[in-house]
Amino acid sequence: MPEMNYCRFHDTGRYSVDVFINGVPYGERQYVRVIQSGRGAVLVDEIEQALVGWSSKLILRAESDAGKHLSIAIIDSERNPVPVLLKKLPDEIFEVEFTPRTEGVHSVSVLVGDEHVRGSPFKISVLDLSAVRVIGLKNDRVGIEQRFNVDWSSSGGSNATIQVTCGGEEIPCTMKRVKKGLHVCSFIPRQVGLHLIDVRIDEMLLPECPYECIVSDAGSVRARGDALARAQRGKTARFEVSLNDIEHGELDVVVSDSRGRPLPVRCYKQHDDSYWVEFTPENIGLHHIEITFADAPIVGSPFRCIVIDPRKVFIKGINEPFILNHPAVITVNRQLAGDGDLTVELIDPSNELVRLDMQTTADGDDVFEFIPTKIGQYKLSTKLAGFFVDGTPHTLIVEEHGKPAVRGVAIEHPVEVERPTNIIFDAKNVKGNLKIDVRGPKKAKVRHTANKNPDGTTEISFTPTEVGRYLVNIEHNNRIISGSPFGIEVVDPRKVIVNDHMADENGVYQFAVQQRNIIDVDATAAGSGKLRAEVRDWDGKLVNDCDIESLGYGKYRIIYCPHQPGKYSIYLYWSDMAVQKAQPLHVIAEGEQPSTSRALSFTNTVMATSHNTSRSRSEDYPSHERNETDFSRVVVRGEGLTRAANNEPTEFIIDGSDVSRDGQISCSLFGQKADIPVRLNHLGNNVYKAVYTPLIPGIYELQVLWDGHHVRGSPFRVQVDLHSSAAEAISIDANTLKMGIVNEDVKTIIDTRKAGPGQLSAQCMGPTKLAYCELYDLRDGTYTLSIRPSEIGKHTLDEQVPGSPFIFNVSYPPDASKVEVKWHGEHVPGSPFLVMIVDTEQELQRFLCGDAPSPQPATPFIPPGWIGTPPPPPLFLGGPPPHGPPPFLQPHAGALPLPSPGVPGTGTHGSMLPYGAMPPQPPHAMRTAIRPRFMSGY
Repeated sequence: MPEMNYCRFHDTGRYSVDVFINGVPYGERQYVRVIQSGRGAVLVDEIEQALVGWSSKLILRAESDAGKHLSIAIIDSERNPVPVLLKKLPDEIFEVEFTPRTEGVHSVSVLVGDEHVRGSPFKISVLDLSAVRVIGLKNDRVGIEQRFNVDWSSSGGSNATIQVTCGGEEIPCTMKRVKKGLHVCSFIPRQVGLHLIDVRIDEMLLPECPYECIVSDAGSVRARGDALARAQRGKTARFEVSLNDIEHGELDVVVSDSRGRPLPVRCYKQHDDSYWVEFTPENIGLHHIEITFADAPIVGSPFRCIVIDPRKVFIKGINEPFILNHPAVITVNRQLAGDGDLTVELIDPSNELVRLDMQTTADGDDVFEFIPTKIGQYKLSTKLAGFFVDGTPHTLIVEEHGKPAVRGVAIEHPVEVERPTNIIFDAKNVKGNLKIDVRGPKKAKVRHTANKNPDGTTEISFTPTEVGRYLVNIEHNNRIISGSPFGIEVVDPRKVIVNDHMADENGVYQFAVQQRNIIDVDATAAGSGKLRAEVRDWDGKLVNDCDIESLGYGKYRIIYCPHQPGKYSIYLYWSDMAVQKAQPLHVIAEGEQPSTSRALSFTNTVMATSHNTSRSRSEDYPSHERNETDFSRVVVRGEGLTRAANNEPTEFIIDGSDVSRDGQISCSLFGQKADIPVRLNHLGNNVYKAVYTPLIPGIYELQVLWDGHHVRGSPFRVQVDLHSSAAEAISIDANTLKMGIVNEDVKTIIDTRKAGPGQLSAQCMGPTKLAYCELYDLRDGTYTLSIRPSEIGKHTLDEQVPGSPFIFNVSYPPDASKVEVKWHGEHVPGSPFLVMIVDTEQELQRFLCGDAPSPQPATPFIPPGWIGTPPPPPLFLGGPPPHGPPPFLQPHAGALPLPSPGVPGTGTHGSMLPYGAMPPQPPHAMRTAIRPRFMSGY
């Protein structure tokens, strides 16, 4: 077990805590600020330093009711206010977030009302590491002294340190102070190889470190700097070019972006004849840096620089507290940020690294999962291409018990109308009653179901029938949970209308090359969504240069400017749901302005499966490009080559790892009614994962081409079914599966007409044993399922059909013969009341008229085991009885007692009572009722 150490502070102030194990320091030094209690707020997690342009956070814990009066004010070194964001977390925790704009000491004032808390205002040093310049570092020969300057005067720091290493060994380096913030550093290399120079300002390492210095037997022109490999969009990137005493020649630097366009470059010559080069990338992607000296490229040129935008990295799932010993999921979306390496680091409260399991979803998101084992604050650090992501480091909270929460895709993204919608309610192991209310766009109540999952969560399901915003109100233990009501946007991509007046009689659009071509789209009735368009060429490759212009009120324009003549396909998506009327829109782009009235037989060339043509797209490639030894080695595998389910993502693998060279892969899925785009994800080593989502069931032709040639087995015949399995087409009437009565049949109808031939089975499990089930074939594709439960309690009907398993409760039949009325747990006068139960309306009328409810039998009833003369007729034959019908006695009942002489109606047989009779009850206890089922008795 871990050893717990406690420390009691007697004085207020700031303390440092160092941990030693066997005399060896463990972890980093931690700082604790001790204040007096009762001052409203406590600074839990403070920062020693902050960086210009980077978000910084402080954690405060407020006392009860003090958070309502908490305010934060931050001013920089020039007395200018800094914008502050104050966010409330659970358990009276507050997070203060700010982004410094200038370097220097910043003052943070924490006030409760008009009074400062203990220690306020706090001082924070802000550094601007981008203002640090390392000048004069160059590649040279062994034994030649290296001299360079470190200018950190504008960084806002108080001290600087330099460390030089080669092969893991530290090399002595001297620092001479010229003036405040400027040092001259020197070292003498003693061996050939790469020397690394680390520069730290106030113990913080510069982002571009380590600087590289190559020591050899002869000098050469070298370029070094972090910007040669990575840079940020919209921020100035810098690197240095050292001439190493080479005098003759001119330096030329060309930086081109991902589209091949040149960027402005600024070169500054230093006093040691080296050059400081700066450029500012405006787009993400791979940039090329070509550096030549004397018309010859230097060593390493051209350099490949990855430009990313860390501000476009979005992290989900970190704002709510995590639960101890429960799986925690962090989702990182970096699709708009670039292709740099993503590193995520999580430190637990004991300053130990937490292991994270990473997976990549089909949408391209990175999902990190871990199980927290300690309560407290975790530190999350996320970097993309070595740059901190905006908003990190971030503090995560882990609690022992969480608060109820709701999650699901429908909460974050719109859903499609007339399709089942599910959200998950997680009570976080807190027991209590659950109340759910679903309202449609017109405030009408929507029917829903709530099924318990094995993990303790509850799945709430409903099917929206109209477009608009649905509201789901959830109460747990009679308290509204946080975030309720939850809004769910429902859209209908079928109502996206494409104006086809520019299409010809075959539905083909004639576009002009190098001109703006417009297609109008009306989505006013499709709901609150966003229109997206994809353009693919004849080979199925994604093409850019298609813009969506919103005209307002649900009207859009698709603007496409094709750069080359050819055939294109435009796919439309409404809130990322495919618009079936535009899957795809066929376009032919020609060099001159075409006539829209000219008819082109586009169907005969594109929809190959509808005419069984033997022509494939490989014929469009010249024969001299074919390489039999390459595309014949490509292996394609996966279920998506033969079968798929409608509206469900299907995938297959294209394995070209045995191919000797890289090739161009393209996939196309052609159908009789629609063509389906196929997305390719490169997994590495010439292995690709292909994913497609069919929208219309039927038979499709899948073509897989490697460098324009069909791979082995292509084209493939793909059968798209309406459902992924026959069981999904089976429907069951769940209205009758709400409640059951023991030993009475519960019946429902099962419709299998859409599922085709197969075997149907059902099983109903009670609390301790199986209930009797019987299926009756109605010979029309439907079945009657009859269940007879033999015990009370919760029963589970398990069938592999949508909505299964069905859960219903079984109870005893209602006993209306005895009605109890209580007030505060005590019987009211006359309770329990005995109720007369009859079978029909005629019996009730006879009873109300004073006659016997049931006709008098021809012969008296002789109970089994009766000894003596036959019993007399019922007591109430001549008039209404003074009490309710006598309850029945079992045949083995004891001897009948003699009645008292005062009992009326005994007649001449006063020594005997009818079978099962009991002493009379008070007259006011008589009540009547109609029972709809047959009951034996008089």
